[in-house]
Amino acid sequence: DKSFTVMYEAAKTICELPNINRTQVISAIGVLQEFLSSHVPAQRFAAVRTLSKVVLRFPIAVAPCSVDLEHLINDSNRNVATIAITTLLRTGVEQNVDRLMKSISGFMTDTSDEFKIVLIDAIKSLCLKFKHRHKTLLAFLSASLREEGGKDYKR
Repeated sequence: DKSFTVMYEAAKTICELPNINRTQVISAIGVLQEFLSSHVPAQRFAAVRTLSKVVLRFPIAVAPCSVDLEHLINDSNRNVATIAITTLLRTGVEQNVDRLMKSISGFMTDTSDEFKIVLIDAIKSLCLKFKHRHKTLLAFLSASLREEGGKDYKR
């Protein structure tokens, strides 16, 4: 669909501008948020992947997408689900931490080591950001590391 491609590329380009501020990026995030609920898997993947990059610069601006991102946790495409989870973790909304940990606990068993490592890194960032939530996060990490996995994952 040409209109999707044009809208997506425009939103992505706006998000990647080096000197853009949070106010200016909000409209582009809104476009990407619409694609999160698309019935086309490639559109969902493109949107969530771009948001996963944007959240590193503008976590507060991406936070309004949380509900749509949470719907993607159970997406049939594991790549989409994993990126949605890491994006949610990076939005840094403290009240969502416990609920997210419960949502993704079963997810870890069906995920490749490569994506487990990405999730562990995002959880590590949360531990540093919300020090008083460390018990919940460490319990999750402890349970996850008991599961099967390769050397790189367990490191």
